[in-house]
Amino acid sequence: MERSGSETLAIYAADKISKVRELGLLSAWRASQRKNQAKLAHYRASLEMLRRAAASTRLVICLDAELGRLEPRALERRRDAYDSRPSIREMAYRR
Repeated sequence: MERSGSETLAIYAADKISKVRELGLLSAWRASQRKNQAKLAHYRASLEMLRRAAASTRLVICLDAELGRLEPRALERRRDAYDSRPSIREMAYRR
């Protein structure tokens, strides 16, 4: 991917921006799930690759900003994930 042309890198960056924004829409519990944390790590690695390949293009800067907005929330969600889930008793009363 790093050796791809500028158009390919732009599409890749735009896709990652979209995916990071989707992670930002998840509930606290879903954001803390292992698969979503793995996605976040992948998007961070993608940003580093894009920095090497495309330096500071607008899309790389945008991806960096989106990750910056998401990461504090992701860390907070991970810490509070179990606190935000309803208890078994609360789930039983909802029925």
